[in-house]
Amino acid sequence: MQLNTLPSASICHRDPPAILMRTVPRGAWKQSRGYLTNFGLLCTVAIMALLFWGNSAQAISLAGSKTARIIPQEDVRRFIGIGPTTGQYVDAGRNVDLEGEAVELTFWHRRGSWNFTQSLGISYYQMDGSRAAAGETTTVDYSRLTLNGSLGYAFDLGFVDIHPQYMVGLGEGNFGYKNENGATQEIDISNAIMVTGPQLLLHFDFSKSYFFGIKIADYGNVGSVKFEDGDGEVQQNRVFMLTFGYRVQRSYSVFSKNRSHHSGIIDWFGY
Repeated sequence: MQLNTLPSASICHRDPPAILMRTVPRGAWKQSRGYLTNFGLLCTVAIMALLFWGNSAQAISLAGSKTARIIPQEDVRRFIGIGPTTGQYVDAGRNVDLEGEAVELTFWHRRGSWNFTQSLGISYYQMDGSRAAAGETTTVDYSRLTLNGSLGYAFDLGFVDIHPQYMVGLGEGNFGYKNENGATQEIDISNAIMVTGPQLLLHFDFSKSYFFGIKIADYGNVGSVKFEDGDGEVQQNRVFMLTFGYRVQRSYSVFSKNRSHHSGIIDWFGY
């Protein structure tokens, strides 16, 4: 494989969140990565949400009334997430497993009318790995920085909100590749990327303003690199992330059986 060595001018190269990552034991990442090997967890939780939808707090009865109900109109949150991520580099003759860390800041997550959700945020992912086979050693180092937008729906089970979404992220990927088989060949290049894929958010409220949560996601179109005689790409990019944040705004509507309607700010912990 003939490779051209190119200078790197990546804005996300190489480890902006490294200091933050060191505050969490490495063993915790490795243990958490075990959850990623069975992505069926996402499907299981989604099915549970559908089964319990009939008991959803989407329409919570007001105390002392059998007809009046509260329906969320706007719930805006901000949160930060951190956790392990895995991926796989593939080209015509090689397959390298990748592991790393991810940091995300969601500065606007809105649950609006009819429980539809929208999110905007920024994320940084870094993964690396190596493989020795057939007399050669291949090392891959990949990082990306993206601005993300997501659309989805919210299921409220009372003790947990479940938000399945589909995310699209635009940004820059930095791809480092090194192959040693007697001679050393390497490439370091940055390019524009569009990351897409499903994600599942679980939010647990522990006060009127603050919550913690879990994010599980599986993204595609993560990054690729062109060689003179072929190309390679990062596939199966998954993440298991712990999140923590706070509620910025709460707005609800009250409906009753006789079709009367009222909108406004309601302290839903106080009814």
